[in-house]
Amino acid sequence: MKDGDINQYLNQSLNELNEKLGEAHADIGSGLYIPAYITENGYLIYFNVENDTVFEVVKRDILTNEI
Repeated sequence: MKDGDINQYLNQSLNELNEKLGEAHADIGSGLYIPAYITENGYLIYFNVENDTVFEVVKRDILTNEI
């Protein structure tokens, strides 16, 4: 996965997200489903979902923990 404009995924359904990115690399939620992907540049991109729709996308640097 590339880590370009992550806002392009806002308001997409989980199905649309899976069609574009494939199956999530991990579910980082604790009780909630939070699909996450590791980019080719070493970022963690994860998606907060409500009612099957992405309402927030977060890009976190794995080494520095910065968002």
